[in-house]
Amino acid sequence: MLALTDKAQHFYAPQMIYADNGMGYIFLTENNVRVTRESRPSDSTYLNISIEHGAAPQEESYAYIMLPGSEYEETAALAAEPDVEIISMTDSLHAVRDLLNGKVFANVFEPAELDGISVLTPCSIMYQYDEALKTYELTVSEPSADLDFVILEFGGSVSAEPQTDILTEENRVTIDFRSDKTEMKKLRVALR
Repeated sequence: MLALTDKAQHFYAPQMIYADNGMGYIFLTENNVRVTRESRPSDSTYLNISIEHGAAPQEESYAYIMLPGSEYEETAALAAEPDVEIISMTDSLHAVRDLLNGKVFANVFEPAELDGISVLTPCSIMYQYDEALKTYELTVSEPSADLDFVILEFGGSVSAEPQTDILTEENRVTIDFRSDKTEMKKLRVALR
């Protein structure tokens, strides 16, 4: 366990950091990390963790998992055997897969391909594919609130439910966010 003090500390490629307030951090990439602990007026402790990329970083990246409300042992066990796979860490797509249940969590910044889904517009998307039923369970949001629609294309003809705010044409699903830009849309898409 890394012992945190009240002074700024630097760690090279830590596997994890655990704060005594029940917050665990697991680092999935090797980075220099700076940790500063500060006292706040509310008698609480504030932990500032930053990834140090240097003065003029080029093509740098980082990935970590936050575990609020975790125990040290839980954090250490997950750090020893992380149950996530980094699918993509590019300028256009950040995506991870939960190895326990197969769910994919992604932020799409530019058109990208994910497991048979062409994501044509920026969005945040979470999905799980059921091979036996040939269906995707999806949750989609458009966090910038700038777009009216999120468009997904699949490898073949599809049907989608619910029908509210969802338009299906051949292999394309268009999700309408005009009624509520902050809403997350849950839908099931079946390949035909």
